[in-house]
This record gives sequence, structure tokens and C-alpha cells, in this order.
Amino acid sequence: MDRRKLNKNNFKLDSLHWCAANDWPAEVRKCLLKGENPYRPNQDGLSPMHAAIAHNATQAMGILLERYAADVTIVKEHMQKRFLWKAENNCWNKRPILIACTEEEFKQVSAVASSCPSAIPFNLQVFVLLQSATVGEGNQLVALDVCSKEKQTEVLRCINALVSNGVLSLDKTDLRSECMTYLQTACLYDRPAMIKRLIEHGSLLSAQGDGESIPLMTAIRTMKMGIVKLLLTDYINRYDPTVVDNQQRNAFHIALEKNNRDMVDFVLKAMISYRRRRFGETETAAFNRIFTYRSEEYTCMSTWSLIRPNMKEQCSKYVEQYGLDLTYRNGDNLNVVELLSLKVALKYCFETIRRNLDILKLEANNGKNVLQHLYKYDHLDFVRELYEREPSVKSIFETKAAYVILRITLTHRNLDKLKLILEHHKDYLRSDPVALEEYAIGQDWFDRSVYDVPFALLAAAFPEKLDIINETIKQAVIHRTKFYALQKTFNEAIAQLHTDGLALEDVVDERKRNVLHQALDWNELELMKNLLNCGTDLNQKDDEGNWPIFFVRSIEAFELMYDRMRVDATITNDHGYNLFHFASKVAGHKGQEILTKLLELGFDVNQPTNDGNVPLSLANCCSSVRFLLKHGAKIELVKGSALAKTLESKLYCAAWALLPKIAHLSWFTEMAHLFLPWLLGNQNRDFFTCSSGRYLEDYPDIRKILFDSLYQHSRDEAAQFFREVCHRAINCAARWFLDYGYDIDYDVRDSYGCTPLLGMLVYMEESNLDVIERLLQKGVNVNARDRWQRNSLLAIACHFRSAQWYGHSLKSIELLLDHGAEINAQDDSGNTALHHAFMEMQLQLAELLVARGADRKLRNKAGQLPYQMVRKSMQALLAFLCY
Repeated sequence: MDRRKLNKNNFKLDSLHWCAANDWPAEVRKCLLKGENPYRPNQDGLSPMHAAIAHNATQAMGILLERYAADVTIVKEHMQKRFLWKAENNCWNKRPILIACTEEEFKQVSAVASSCPSAIPFNLQVFVLLQSATVGEGNQLVALDVCSKEKQTEVLRCINALVSNGVLSLDKTDLRSECMTYLQTACLYDRPAMIKRLIEHGSLLSAQGDGESIPLMTAIRTMKMGIVKLLLTDYINRYDPTVVDNQQRNAFHIALEKNNRDMVDFVLKAMISYRRRRFGETETAAFNRIFTYRSEEYTCMSTWSLIRPNMKEQCSKYVEQYGLDLTYRNGDNLNVVELLSLKVALKYCFETIRRNLDILKLEANNGKNVLQHLYKYDHLDFVRELYEREPSVKSIFETKAAYVILRITLTHRNLDKLKLILEHHKDYLRSDPVALEEYAIGQDWFDRSVYDVPFALLAAAFPEKLDIINETIKQAVIHRTKFYALQKTFNEAIAQLHTDGLALEDVVDERKRNVLHQALDWNELELMKNLLNCGTDLNQKDDEGNWPIFFVRSIEAFELMYDRMRVDATITNDHGYNLFHFASKVAGHKGQEILTKLLELGFDVNQPTNDGNVPLSLANCCSSVRFLLKHGAKIELVKGSALAKTLESKLYCAAWALLPKIAHLSWFTEMAHLFLPWLLGNQNRDFFTCSSGRYLEDYPDIRKILFDSLYQHSRDEAAQFFREVCHRAINCAARWFLDYGYDIDYDVRDSYGCTPLLGMLVYMEESNLDVIERLLQKGVNVNARDRWQRNSLLAIACHFRSAQWYGHSLKSIELLLDHGAEINAQDDSGNTALHHAFMEMQLQLAELLVARGADRKLRNKAGQLPYQMVRKSMQALLAFLCY
């Protein structure tokens, strides 16, 4: 919990909280006499008792404890006299007791009160304490009639109305939030006297607060060693100190994270002692239960993920002292493999393996067995020992993963390991030539040094593969001399080229571009100068006939190249593109500087290419478009077929600089259908709004042409475009689409099975209720399922909390239900909308679904009833729903 919420100023808005925080006893009594509820939590889930404890307000705490004791007395008296419980029955505090404070709440409670509380099963009972100021001397404790089928919806509505008042409890009063318990707050502020006082009045050390943690965990997390010792000595028999929080960490794991040796040692020994005494476990069994960290969400994590470097030695001693089970598999982790990888408790590991060689066969989640991990983590002396003592274990290494170990060995250039592998396993490696080539002898991406001694060893071990090995070495020499090497250390790279017998002209990429092409493309001026100074061939063309000068990206690069290679408009590549055409593709002021220079040199601003393009259709930036138009580029020379092929290389701004100029041309409607899918691309709502949204808004005539053209070209493509804008929360485009009234398939699905309706319900960035209503009016399938088996109701229910941020309410749910959404549909986890409502703590949604007939007894695949998805502290309150 955020400790700042306990700041005194945060209690100012609530008078009783404020008086308690300031330890004003007279004012506290006045508030109580006026009928203020001492159990009501504030917006952070904190009650006046939290305020008193946090600020050491002992007098206020005493008054609140007196009030609690008085209310408990009332409860006990009613239990005995009205409900006929025996005096020694102390189970009342195991059931939730809600608080009714006003006349209206009292009437609501009376309407659903049980006339025969003793007939209700104890595990379903829900009680309401009526504050005396409300009811006078009458019945002050009421049991809700939770077993009446007719009243259960009203009971749920009553509970939802009262739960904000808090419950009668000396642990915490807000069941809806994950705030600290009173004992946790006392531990946080190191108040042992308050801890003792709370426990005496009935506070439970087993009660869970924020993150389902217990007070002991809070004391450890805040390094209160005195409190830790108090809880693990004087009070250890009152609770189970080995429970875990909602991240599956126990007190020992939290102590490990705090990195305090003394605390870790004390906590571990106390917990082991407790389990031995309480459960009769051996020291080893208790240690293995306590030490092991099992994360449900992150299966790759283990206890060692929590241990800081300076704690490893101490934990290694624990492993040996108490005997960690090496064969235990924890999620993705195998204990023995973890120890081998971390190189801790190795003596213990080796000795255990010697006693049980079958451990070597155990496989980790990566498919490698323990023997292969011994190689991987360089425990080679132990491997040699094993091979000498028991040669039969060699066969354990010989699985498909052996080739992976060979590749890792080559990558790390570990000659000792490579020799050991080849000495004992070369026959097995030879048995699968394809794998041997794939993982080792055919790979040309290793570091340069690998192709010296390591590959010489491979050649000696596999002489029959010498041709492949030599070819791999040859290819590696070519591939390792890249542009980046010349960029980084030019002279050294050139020298290496000479050593390898390669000319600079031979170093080309997959498009046959030499290093100068690449240097110009990346505008690496220093590398350009070095290349020009060493006599690089300026006339070497790539696979499309482009000279290096065509790739200039700045006026500095242009001047550097033009001084050595004078080109004019007649110098073109294989497709008729000259330097001016290429410069038109350079965005921003750098491109304009080059174009200005070329115009001075006599280049034609309207010269066409062989494929029908002109510089204006090639311009990929709005500034380039405006520059060309200013200098005489003619719009009528732009051809639609040529322009269509350049869209993928353009910035969106270039298109919007052109669209108002070309929308009237005769050919525009023939290719206008290409624009909307291209403008959308893979952009989300924010980027689409910035790049195209405002232009579509400002040019309604062009927008209509674009939408109509797409629809007329292909209804399927139009439907796919509509689906995509719905899925990406681009609601403006969805609204325009619906405004134009196109007849398309509004239930078209994507690769995840999502329809436009599902997309809008699953992902929101702004209000979209009006679009959803219009889709429903078109009769879309509200029960279409996506890959996760969610229908429209499940899609919104699973994140209803955030849907409310974007204008949705219970009316949206009713709208879907009224249009036929299946209320008991289950997703791929077996959860219904009611499961999700409880999981999201959306109690009003749950109330609505119950009222509309949701099945309260339908279990998910984990066997959970809907109410069991709610926060643990709320489950006792809602257990009646399964009756």
C-alpha cells in the first residue's frame, strides 16, 4: 500500500478520521454521539482506526476500541437471545457484519431481513448491525434472508449499498480494497504496544491486507526487526507464518528481498521450527516448502531470482545444511540446473549426483538434461570424473540438444570444452550430418576467431566434412567484413580485406550496393571521404543500375561527390531515374537544398521516368511536394498508375499535400480506393488522427470520394477497413463509414475472430457508445465469438471498469442483453460475464446480471463459481449466491 495515503492531511475530508488522527478524544466522542460510523472507510479504504494507529493517537484508539467492544457485545447478545447460539460459540466473527447507518438503509435491510435466521446455513449468513441512533432500542442485529430465491437479487442490492459503510471488524473494515489491516499499520509504524492492545481485543495476525500479506510480512518489508521477533516468538502460535501473499511469496522470500542476513536467518529458522511443531514435518521437508518460490504468473522465476549477490553464499549454506531437493521442478526451473548455472552449493550438487546418477537424465524446460547443463556451465572436471567412474553416462549426453551445446561451445570459443565433446561424442555428432551442419560446421556467423583453432579441431574430428568446413570459412571471411567494420575502424578494416584477399569493390550487400552506396545512403560523411581518398570506383552500379551519387542525402554529400563525378539529367539508372528523381525522395530541407542545386545545374523539374513517374509523384514529403510545385512541377503530368506504386515509400503528409491538387483529375477515381487502406496502415488511433484524421475532417468532399471509391472497388476490402478502424478505436472513421450507409458485412472477422463490434468493446480510447448503438441497429451478431470465445457481453464485462471511463454504463450491458447477447456464454477459461463482473469488483454489474438471470452456479474451467472470483475478503459476503 502507498504509505502516503496514511498522511494526516489525507484524513481532513472525514471529520471522525481527522479527529482520530489528531488524537482529540473529546471530538472523537462527539462524532460518535452524532451517529458517525466508526467503521466507514474513506476513499482509500482506511477507517478512523487506521488514522489513530498511523499517528500514534492512543486516546482515540482507546475510544474506538471501546466502541468496537460495545458493538461486539450487542452482536453476542443478539446471537444468544434471538438466534439461540450458545454463549461459548465464538463463530460470529467468522461471518461478515455490515453496518446500516441511515433510516433509508434500515428500510432496505428490513425488506430483506430473515424472519428465521437460525434456519440459514452458517456459511451463508450475512448480518447487518443497525446503529442504535437509527433504531432506538429495537433489534440491532439483523440476518439477511439470503436463502430466499425471490429475495436474492434484492439481498445483493442491499449488500452493494451497505458495503461502503464498512463492516464490524478489528482487522480492517473495507472489504472492497486491499488496504492494510490495523495490525499491519501498527507494524509499519513500529508500535508494539498497539499491536499487543489490538491482539487483546481480537485482531487477527492471520488477517490479510494489501496484496494478501499478513502483518509479519509488513514488519519484514519495513525492516522492523523488533516487531518481527515479537511476532515470531510471543505470538507465533496464533497464526501460520508460512502463508504466501498474492505473488506467492512467503515471509522468508520477502526477507530475502530485503537483503538482511540476520533477518533472513531468524525468519527461516523460526518458520522451520513452526512447521516442524505444527505439521510434524522433518527439517528438510519444512525447508523445501519454505525455500521454494513458485510464481503463478512468472514461471521462469524462482527463489534465486529474489536473492541478492551477497546473500548467495548464505543461501548456499542453507541448501547444504537442510538438503534442498535437487530433483524438484518449479515452473520452468529445475533445482539442480539452477544451482549449476549459479555455481552455488556445487559440492552438495556433485555429491548428490554421485549418489544418484539418474539425476543426470532430468530435463529442464529448454530440452537439455542435467549432464548437458554440466557442459553448458563449464563443470568439465566433474564431467571427466563421471566419465571415468561410469562410462555409461556418456549416452545421456547424446540427444538432439547435444548439437545446441556444441554451438554454444563454439560461440564462446571454449577450446577445452570443445575437445572434451569431440573426444567422447564425435561419433554421435557425426550420426546426424544435417544437424551437425546446421548447428556447427555450416554456420558462418561465429566470431572471427572461431574459424581458426575451433574449426581446425572440427576439421580434424570430421575429415569427411572438410569441403563444407572450408566453404563455411570462406563465406565467413566475406560476411564478416561489413559496412560497419569500415565505418568503425577504416584502416584496420581495409588491412583485413587485404589479408583476406578481397578487393573493396567485392564488398557488396544483397542489392549489389558497394560500401560507397551504403555510406551515401546513411550520410556517413567521414566514411565517404575515406572511401573517395582510397580510390573507390565511383561508377560501380548496384543491381538496378544506380550510381553511388544517386544516394546522396545532404548537400555536403552531394558537393563531395559532384566534385569527383559530374552528372547531368541524361545519366539515369535502368528505369530512367536520374539524380533529380532520387533527390525528390529526400525529405525536409536537406532534399530541398539538393533540388535547388540541381535546378541551377539545369535538371528538368518535370522529366518523366520509364515507368511514368515525374519528380512530383516521387516526392515523399509535403515540403518536397510544395517545393516542386513552386518551381514549376505540373500536376497534370502526374499519372495515377505511377503514383499508386509510390505510395508505400511516401510519408502521409506528401499524400495530403497532393490530394487536394489531384482529386479533380479524371484518373483519380480509378485509384482512389488505394488511399484509405494505405493511410490507415498499421497506425493506431493517435497516429492516424495526426497523420490523416484532421485532413479527412477538413476535406469532406475528398473524404467522400475516398470512402466511395473503396466501397465501389471492393465491398470486402471496405468491410475489412471498417473492421480495422473499429478495432483500433478510430471512431471518427467508423462514424463516417456508417454515415455513408454502405451495404457490407458488418460481422467480418479478423485473424483473431473479432468482428467490428467485438473490436470496439474490447479496445477503447474514447467514447464509442453511439457507434455501438448504430451497429446493433444494423442487426450485427452479438453472440459472435473471437479466438478467446468471448461474445459481445464477455468482451465488455472483462474490462467493464475501464469501459466506464469511456462513457459506458450498465445501460450498455442492458443494450447488449436486449439485443440477444447470451448472458451465460463462457470464454476459453470457462468464465461468464458474471465471473468477470466479480473478478473486476464490479458489484453493480454483478447485481444487474443476477437480476437478468445469470447462472450463479456455472463453474469455470478452474472449478470456480462466479462469486469466488471476487476479492477474498468479499467472498464470505457473497457465498449465498451459490445456494
